[in-house]
Amino acid sequence: MSDIFDQETLEKFAKETPCFVFSKAKLNETYAKFKTCFPNASVHYAMKADAEEGVLTTLYEAGAGFEAASLYELQLLVKHGIPPDRIIYGTSVKPRSHIRKFVEYGVDRFAFDSHSELDKIAALSPHARVYVRMNVNDAGSVYRFSEKFGTARENVVPLLVRAKEIGLIPYGISFHVGSQASNPLAWA
Repeated sequence: MSDIFDQETLEKFAKETPCFVFSKAKLNETYAKFKTCFPNASVHYAMKADAEEGVLTTLYEAGAGFEAASLYELQLLVKHGIPPDRIIYGTSVKPRSHIRKFVEYGVDRFAFDSHSELDKIAALSPHARVYVRMNVNDAGSVYRFSEKFGTARENVVPLLVRAKEIGLIPYGISFHVGSQASNPLAWA
């Protein structure tokens, strides 16, 4: 950081306001390590974590896609020239008007966790690729989401079968282990 901010400026930032400083080199290094461990995985960065231009640009140039959870996040991605094939709409319950905007931009991958959401996607984006959000045990997380989003494990396959029956393309399964998860078994 010394080549960008002098010590006095950094100390002033630290005393006066919270600020976030990221290292492009460290972000690239971490992304590369993840891709080495999971070479066939598609990485879609959750914009809710940090949607700063430098973070988005760095990850895009590294090959990442993005998970947008709102129309605002889609607008940021459009502003930065992120193509639709690198965007997924990861919220499992979405307003129809937002789905339409994503479809207008060319996004064709959507999360869902219920029959009603699946039917909504089918009506607005026939032949879309869909992935079901499954709830998992997030007991080791500081902020838990299992009661709020996702479907029970036993509903996953029937929902994906239903997706295929109504002309959608079953694309996968997603889950959220909560924030600041401390139990590695949550991913098992």
